[in-house]
This record gives sequence, structure tokens and C-alpha cells, in this order.
Amino acid sequence: HDDSACEEPEGTDEWEEDDIKYISLKRALELHEMVADGNAAFLDARKEEDYAEGHIAGALPVYHAQRERLLEPHLEKLKNDVAFIVVYCPGGDCEDSIYLTNALIEEYGFVRDNIFVLKCGYSHWEKRGYPTEKGR
Repeated sequence: HDDSACEEPEGTDEWEEDDIKYISLKRALELHEMVADGNAAFLDARKEEDYAEGHIAGALPVYHAQRERLLEPHLEKLKNDVAFIVVYCPGGDCEDSIYLTNALIEEYGFVRDNIFVLKCGYSHWEKRGYPTEKGR
């Protein structure tokens, strides 16, 4: 994937394209501060081995192709306790986070307004030195 494909619109931290709500790295970092108290959740839509090599601190591994198995343990909490869900993949033009977002809405009945895709993805998050961790 090409990192340069990551362009955030000027002057806004949230925008919409094709029914998907996107957020900037800056807004994602603000929401990340809410993960510790359970008000926000980050879902990593990449393959599990990519997650193990490094992911946004506190993110849950939910590779979209294995979502049934991976989401099941977290569904109740995500539905009832979490105000904001941020979904990400490597960044740029990757579609895994879009597939997962649409599945959350269409298959699991999540509210579209609460789910955001981090346009710039993990590679840019990591480049900025934002909180990451390794392991499963």
C-alpha cells in the first residue's frame, strides 16, 4: 500500500465519503485517550500476524475476514458500553477497515454515527510516534 495515498482534508478532523465516516490522526489520538476508561474502542482490521507485529495500543484484533470468531467475545461491550469505535488497517487505499465498518453496521446492527475509519491507518499512526504495542 502506498502511504502517499493518505491525504486528510484541510481544516477538518471528520469527513464522510461513500457513507463511511473518516477521522484524522489528530482526532483518533483524542479518541484514543478514551480507550482506557472504555468509552472508545479501536479495531484492527488487518491480519492477525500484522496485529501481532505491532498495533495501536489497546486495539482489538478483528481481521475482517475472521470477524465472526474475533468479534464475538467483544460484541456485548462494544454495543453497550463504547461510545466511539475507530477501525483501521495499514492506511492509504486498504479496504479492510471499510469492509469491517460496513459489516458492523449491516450484520451486527451498530450505529453508523459511532464508527469512524482512520484514513491514514497504522503506518502513519506509528510514524507519528503515537502509542503502539506488540504481541497478540
